[in-house]
Amino acid sequence: MEQSLTSTSRWINPLQYGFEGLLANEFTGLEMQCIPPYIVPQIPGAEEQYQSCALQGNTPGSLTVQGSEYIQIAFQYSRTHLWRNFGIICAFFIFFVALTAFGMEIQKPNKGGGAVTIYKRGQVPKTVEKEMETNSLPKDEENGKSEVMTEKHSSSDNDDSEKTVEGIAKNGTY
Repeated sequence: MEQSLTSTSRWINPLQYGFEGLLANEFTGLEMQCIPPYIVPQIPGAEEQYQSCALQGNTPGSLTVQGSEYIQIAFQYSRTHLWRNFGIICAFFIFFVALTAFGMEIQKPNKGGGAVTIYKRGQVPKTVEKEMETNSLPKDEENGKSEVMTEKHSSSDNDDSEKTVEGIAKNGTY
């Protein structure tokens, strides 16, 4: 069970492709010499032709291991996958950027929290009060209404807008 789970998750992990590329790049062309802890059998006076290296990817009768053979046997990595892995990493990057952009587009604006400033009663700064008095009608640039359109609309419907304003309760602390 653990073997199949590991092999399945390996292919959906973008870091695995980068790690394979790095190992393949570093170990290709590398020749590793076996030293006494890895020489089998480790007998004084034994001839090299009868000894072998305990590292994966060795050839019997040799005390050297090729780096490309080592990563092929130990990890199933190959240098031939280097550019394939680079393309897969680029595809993962483009996918995640597109997914993030899509998520940012469908995200609703925050109606509370840090986007709204709330003041205690009677502690509104004077600059904010002045700005509120001069901007009695809100300007909605996102819907395409400009200041000129808003002013024309409000001047032509003065009676309707005054009735609407009369129906709204005003906070007396401002």
